[in-house]
Amino acid sequence: MILRLKEAAGTDTRTLARFCGVTAGFFMNAQTSTMCTALLTDIEGAEEWADLGRERRRRATAHPDGD
Repeated sequence: MILRLKEAAGTDTRTLARFCGVTAGFFMNAQTSTMCTALLTDIEGAEEWADLGRERRRRATAHPDGD
């Protein structure tokens, strides 16, 4: 999977890092931790985008009334 992502990105490594970091941050849970951890460790620069993914997940799952 990582190799295919790198091949698809070609020389656009910044976009690859952002995509992988945001995706891993958003989808990280017990079932996806191995795949998400691989994205964050094997794609240079991905870790710096993980917080954005986590924030997007928090917003997506937040209740509108604040609960």
